[in-house]
Amino acid sequence: ASSRSPLLDAADRVALSERLDVVNAALVTGDWATAYGVAVEADRAAGRLIARARALTLLEESGLDTAREGLVGEVDSLLRQAEADISRMSSLPGLGADQQLGMAFALGPPTQALAVLSWLRNAVEDADATSLASLAAVVADQEFALTVLGPDAEALVLASPSRGAGAQAARFASGYTDFLLGAARANLAYVDALGGMDQAPGGEIGRAHV
Repeated sequence: ASSRSPLLDAADRVALSERLDVVNAALVTGDWATAYGVAVEADRAAGRLIARARALTLLEESGLDTAREGLVGEVDSLLRQAEADISRMSSLPGLGADQQLGMAFALGPPTQALAVLSWLRNAVEDADATSLASLAAVVADQEFALTVLGPDAEALVLASPSRGAGAQAARFASGYTDFLLGAARANLAYVDALGGMDQAPGGEIGRAHV
């Protein structure tokens, strides 16, 4: 039998269970916004913890080179997904003016993920055993943005009512996408200014400092 510890320790499980209790209570009272928000954050937190634990397990069982190669592969796959999502969402046909403006905000998760993953590509290649697990958690954050936050935001925009499309709205959407990418790059510069890789894990990379 394996003596390996579970992916989530007891404290992590208790914390996640408490968040799910909040979700269930919110559902009972019809507080859908709270239920969604807390559920999303619990899902994100679990993903970070599991990614970190899996990286530590792979380091122990297969060594640094294999673990690093595997994480680089994940980053490359997510980079392709981010680029594809941005391209597709930026050119959806038939959107009204309000939907085009809303789509600029929906592009936030994949645009931010693209910038962060571009930075992570080099960081992971240069990572040592101490930093690799923390970087794996940051990679998990970007996967969550691409598979949950982005699709949810897009679905909300597509389900919303809209007026007729106009060239001005389209220009605004394009310009706002550029702004989001610039903001993400500024976040990365801020992280580097604080000391680089050690400050990257923990979700701070997603906060605006522009």
